[in-house]
Parts: sequence; C-alpha cells; structure tokens
Amino acid sequence: MIMRLVWRHPHKVLWLLGAVPVVMLCLADQAQASFMPLYQVAMNPRCTNCHVSDDRPRQTDDRVIHIMNVQGRLRDLGQKCSSCHGEKNLKEPHLPPGAVGWDLPPPELAFKADMDPFALCMQWKNRMTNGDRSLPELVNHFETDHLVRWTWLPGPGRTPSPGSHKEFVAAAQTWLKAGAPCPEESKDWMKRDAQFSTNLSESIGGW
Repeated sequence: MIMRLVWRHPHKVLWLLGAVPVVMLCLADQAQASFMPLYQVAMNPRCTNCHVSDDRPRQTDDRVIHIMNVQGRLRDLGQKCSSCHGEKNLKEPHLPPGAVGWDLPPPELAFKADMDPFALCMQWKNRMTNGDRSLPELVNHFETDHLVRWTWLPGPGRTPSPGSHKEFVAAAQTWLKAGAPCPEESKDWMKRDAQFSTNLSESIGGW
C-alpha cells in the first residue's frame, strides 16, 4: 500500500517527508523545554553540594569541602549529618542549615560538575542511579521530599535553587507526560529521521 502511494502520488509523499524534520525538531524542542528547568535545579550548589561522588559534601556556592571534614563513610562510626543539622534552618548566616531527613545521598546518585542534560536525564531514568525509583516515583520524590523542597528555602546567606518548587514540579510532570525524553536523545532521533527523509526523497526523485 505504501509503495502504491509512492508510485501514484510522489509529490505528496515528498511533501510529507519534508514535514518529518519539522516534527522531529518540535519534539526535540519540547524535550529541551521540559527538561532544562530540572537540569538547572539539579546543577545548583544546593543540590550538587550533597550529591557528590567522593563521599565528601561541599559548602557554599563555591562548593568548598565541608569545613567539618564530614564523610559519608563515617556514618558507621556514629558521625551522622543530623548530629549538627536539625529539622529546620537556624536563623543566622553561617550556621548549619536543616530539614527533615538531612543526610548524604549515596555516591551512585552523584551529580558530576561537568554533567550535561543528556547524562543527567539518563541517570534519572536508570533505577540503579536514581534511588531505585520508577519515573512517577521520581517525580513524586521531587514533589514531596523535604530536602528537595529545602533547596528553595535554604536559609540566610545561601542562594536558593532557580525558579520555584511549584515550577520545578510542573516541569517534571510535563517531562513525565511527554514520555521523559532526553534532550540530546531527541535531537539524534531528529537527525536520523531527517537523513532518512533526504535519502528517500532522492530515491523517489530518481524514479
């Protein structure tokens, strides 16, 4: 049936093929638009200071090593984050901030400093590197977790995460409803389909 359409209406087929790259571009833009607010929050020091790969949390917007030389491996020796960090911020600058459940994430949940949007997206879609969560569970984590919400209310002297928590959750829900596309992944798909359209158009043109 497809070949019959190509044979009888080659100009219509060419017109449809010409629309494919446009559609792919729209999908890529949608992926980029829905994911970038999530990426910008994750790469903020309020998140990256604790999502570390070397077991040593950071402090301040400059991500300096924690002044108390805290290390995640010392939990087993009784050194817990909650020893100093309570369930709420203290009122003066340079004092320990706090939120319910204050703790250091495991190394597999680290956000690397040079991580691009595609790498972060793929990490969040992998249960081995997202806290063993399904995508709906991940979005629910973004919405309800006390430490996630804290990043917009970090206390005096600290830069909050960009935007608002409400906007962050809305972007996460949009990303999920779109099928959780990864920005670079969508662009590659667009390029492949655009090349396919070009090749097929040239083939039809030679008939």
